[in-house]
Amino acid sequence: MTKKIVILLLSLNLVNPVYGYYNESTAFIVTSGMAVIAVFPIGIALAYTSHEREKIRARKELMTYMRKNHLSLVRDIALGRGLVITEWGANLKLSPIEQRQLERTLEGSSQQLNMLASLEGEIEPEDADSFSKSFYDLLVQTLGQKRVLLIVESELARMENNI
Repeated sequence: MTKKIVILLLSLNLVNPVYGYYNESTAFIVTSGMAVIAVFPIGIALAYTSHEREKIRARKELMTYMRKNHLSLVRDIALGRGLVITEWGANLKLSPIEQRQLERTLEGSSQQLNMLASLEGEIEPEDADSFSKSFYDLLVQTLGQKRVLLIVESELARMENNI
């Protein structure tokens, strides 16, 4: 898949007022057709928007990613390490120390259990939402809310400049 999956995972949560980070003036969507984000491994179609149809489209892209990469996701999330998780860290530009923290935080966590539960059976929209929320919560627990928001803002700015 493409680089946008990581952004999808994060952005589906950032539009939720519970997390306190939604600004209508910056709302937009980066769709899968943009060459700018054609290299992200967990491919999150950035749904940084107030429009329900864009959130639905982003959710569908995440569901497609989860289905296509099901075995790798289950294996790596269950182990708490592996190629998928390494790619997530690389795409988020995590330092080696942060990457190890991410893996340690994932192992045995409620987020790990929730992500695995989201991958059971048919992948439905609720599963994509749950997976996304668990991923976001994992990053916040590992890096802190401020660092996660800086990562997202940096990625948004980079994509916006390349559009």
